[in-house]
Order: sequence, then structure tokens, then C-alpha cells
Amino acid sequence: MMAIDTGAVDRALGAIGTTFRLTRLYPPSHPAVLEAMRQITSSLPALASLGTVEWKIGATGLLWHGQHLLPRNTQVAELAGLLFARGIRSIQVNPGVTSEHWLGLFGVAVGNVAPDDAVLGRIAVHLGRRASQRLSASRAMEEPAPSVEAAPPPAPTPPPSAPVFVPAAPAPHADTVGSSQQSGEADSSFSPREDTPVLIETFRVAIVGRGSAAQIIGASRSGRRVGSSRNRGLEHIFQLLG
Repeated sequence: MMAIDTGAVDRALGAIGTTFRLTRLYPPSHPAVLEAMRQITSSLPALASLGTVEWKIGATGLLWHGQHLLPRNTQVAELAGLLFARGIRSIQVNPGVTSEHWLGLFGVAVGNVAPDDAVLGRIAVHLGRRASQRLSASRAMEEPAPSVEAAPPPAPTPPPSAPVFVPAAPAPHADTVGSSQQSGEADSSFSPREDTPVLIETFRVAIVGRGSAAQIIGASRSGRRVGSSRNRGLEHIFQLLG
């Protein structure tokens, strides 16, 4: 198998390995980091001339068309080992990649950036099956639960209707009650007697004076028989009158 000229790739990977080591030692604004990033930028045109390249990620380094790229570069080997531990099995570098995109790949290696983060730009990473499953599970856990529409508020309770007061019947006056009771007693105790006309006639004769006492008594006895006590009372009255 004919060996492939990897000069442009080796120069770009050399600058990338150096920058990765420096970013782990110094902040991004450090002069050494800034100079290393300029080295990456200057090597990218030659890499872009190769078009889209895909590198396999191994536990000890990068492979391209079966060749081990920069096998003695410890920085590149360390970067590949960290990516492999994250479940990444290959990376695809497309024309237009920038030094900032490589910084994003460094973040993926140390676990600060997700493999599908937009910061990777023109670099695409491919996960193994298990890593893909873990990423999908973590994405599902991060997704917010679907919002449940709130039930419509219950209809307002109508205000209670005003109470209707029915005036009570006025209590009867005491005098009225008394007279009603007396009237009732009188009505219940009164019973017309059969000898009432005889008595009326008797008193009329006595008052007018048209007859003697015997006549009056005889008039009182001409009707039906009345009680003996009543006759004795009448006789006593007529004795006084006579």
C-alpha cells in the first residue's frame, strides 16, 4: 500500500498538539496560547486544500488511511486518548475550520463541551454506540417536561340571593283574645230552652202589672214544666211585688 503524504496534516497536528498543551497550563489570553493559535491558523490553508478529512480516534493516537499520525507526539497522543475515553471514535474536519473550532474540540476532550455543541463549527465528532446512547439519554433528561395546560378556572359562584322576608301576622290583642274566648265560651254554653217564650211572657205580665201574682205563676206554669227551684224563685219575686 502506497504511503500518503501527510506533511500538511502533520504540520497542522503539531500546532494543534502544542496549543492543546498550553491551554491546559495557561488562560486563553496568555501570550504563549495566543502565539500557538496563530500557528494553527497559518497551517489551516494547507489542511483545507485536502478537502474534508476524517481521522480515526484510537486510545494512543490518530489514524488516517491506516497510518498513525505523529506517533511520537505526546501532546497529540494525549488529545486522542482523552477523546477516545469520551466515546469519540472519529473526527471529521471540513474546509473552513478555524482555530476557535479547535479550542472547542479541546473542550470536548476535557469534558467542558458537549460533542454536539455548536462551538465545534466545522469539526464533526462521531461517537461510538454506547457513547451515543449515553448522549441521547442525557439529552432526554435535560429536556423540560411538557407543560400541562392549566385547567380553566371554575365558573364564579353566583352571589347569594337576597333573603325574602315575609311579614308575620300581627299577634292578636289581649282584649280581642279575651273577648274571643268569652264569646266562644258563651256560644258553647248557650243553648236555647224550650220554656223561653213562657218566661218572657211571665216577666212581661209582671212588669206591666196587668195580672196578679197568681196569674203570673199560672202563666209560667202554662208552658212545659220548669224546674221547681225556678218556680220557687219566681213565687218569691211575685210575693215581693205583691
